[in-house]
Order: sequence, then C-alpha cells, then structure tokens
Amino acid sequence: MLDVIIREMTEEDIESVRKVGQRTWSDVATRDAGHKVRYPLRPREIVRAYMWKEPQGCLVAERKGEVVASAFCHAWGRVGWVGPFEVLPEMQNQGIGTSLMHRCEDFLTSRGCSVLGLETMPYFMRNLHFYLRLGYVPGELTFITENRELASEKGAGVEELEHPMEDALSSSITRLSNSLTPGLDYSREFEMTLKMGVGRCFVLQRGKVLQGAAIMHDYYPKGEADHASLRLLLVNPRIKERREAFLSLLDACENAVKDEGRKRLFARFSASHPLLYDELRERSYRLEGANIRLVKGRYHEKGGYHLSAWAG
Repeated sequence: MLDVIIREMTEEDIESVRKVGQRTWSDVATRDAGHKVRYPLRPREIVRAYMWKEPQGCLVAERKGEVVASAFCHAWGRVGWVGPFEVLPEMQNQGIGTSLMHRCEDFLTSRGCSVLGLETMPYFMRNLHFYLRLGYVPGELTFITENRELASEKGAGVEELEHPMEDALSSSITRLSNSLTPGLDYSREFEMTLKMGVGRCFVLQRGKVLQGAAIMHDYYPKGEADHASLRLLLVNPRIKERREAFLSLLDACENAVKDEGRKRLFARFSASHPLLYDELRERSYRLEGANIRLVKGRYHEKGGYHLSAWAG
C-alpha cells in the first residue's frame, strides 16, 4: 500500500471528506449513466452528526497531507455497519480501501458488534468483489422506494419527540429494537437525530407500551433537495395492531415532509419483509432501485413492519 495514514476524522477534515464523497460518487454515477454526472456534496450537518455519534468510528485515509478516503461506522448495539465508505477513484486498487475497512471492522468489534455489514449496489461488480474478498457474504436485497403523493394525516396517536429524549423512552426503544433482532439497539440513532438536528423522530405509545417509532432524515437543505428519507420505522411485533401502528407512523412522517415543503419521501427496507412492498405500493410508493446487504455474522430482521437503512 502507498504511504497512507489512517486516523480519526476531525472537524478540519469535513470539507475534504465532502469532496472525496462527491468525487467518488460522481465517478460511480458517470460510469452508470454513460455521461458525466456531478454528485451533490454531502451536507456538513450529517457528517458532524456521525462524528458526534461515533467520534472514533469516523475515519480518514491521508496521503501526503491530503484526505484520499473516508468511512463512517455505526454501532447499533451488537449490529454494526459501515457507510458511506469512499475512496477517490484514482486511489482505488492500491490497498487503501482494504486497510480502511479493516480499521472499521476493528472499531465495530471493539464496540461489541458481533454482526458487521454494509449495503452496496448489486450490479457494481468492483464493489462486490472488494467486499466478497474481505469475507462479507451476500444477505438480503434492500428495496429503495419513493413516494410523491404524501399523506396529509397527522398520524393517529403519534407523538413527535424533542431533545433531550427521556431515559425511560430510550430504554423502551432499546427493548423494542432487541425484540426485532437480538442485540439490536436503535436508541443512539434517535438521540443523534434529535440532538444534531438532522431529522425528526416519532413514537406511538398506548399506555406504557411502545407500539412503534420512526426517524425521518431531512438534512439536505430545501434549496438543494426536495426530498427526505425514512431512516427507521419499527413496529412492536408483540402487539395486535401492527398494521395500524405502521400506517400511523408513516402518516406522521409523510405529513412532516409536506409541512416542510418537500415533495418526496424515500423509504428503504429489506426484501425479507414482502408485506411492506404491498403496503407501500398501495400508498403510491414506487420501486426506484435496490441494494444488497453484505454481512459477517448471522443477521435477520424480525417483524414484518420494520424498515432500516444501512446507507449514509
């Protein structure tokens, strides 16, 4: 490998990291489209949010004082994933990505993660070869859907969270996460979204029972993008009114998108939940693409109404 230093990301690296991401994905999009495409810069706000959430898990590769690659690690309890993971096009195939990925794995393992994963495009052979060579195994497809006909309903019984989040509610989110996949914990993702202002969070409770929760990310400035994305939507698998809870949380997220003057909402979910495809299709969501999850370790999402995005 070239003379490269891999280290923790700092505030001074943010602009360089944004440019690495733009150049990397512009190259991917240009290859995919067959003509020159300029990818947008990732907003500073989400970079800072990831650095707040996992300060030791946001990494850069530096060569001769220049940032040439970057990666963001996410520890959701015992489930850890990496993304975005970006290496400048001219610096690829030189061992930098491999060394950076090993550092990501070391970090996630140190955080107690027994499952490691990521998402990538299933048709991008260079990426697939890279991760397969590192021992990752193809898991499930994840569908990418888009809705331009957003609901106007508030979401019956749904409450929007404010920062700081109460400890009791954080514990309830941890228990709900664990009921979907043993060891899974989404509570830190809710805390990051609220504290760092990169989206909005919603919960649905009946008495003392947390029926479901959702995160909608909207960190792209309105003047640059007209969309938002569902980061998470999870429904308690033990309640009878699972469908009603799912629809109420989805209503709340869609209505929030409309309130902000945005026109589109993206939702990603695992193909292991076929019920979700029918539910979303009935709500005017349209299939726009698919990624594939690659994992080390055993991972399976339980609960039919469970959306989660392993993409930064």
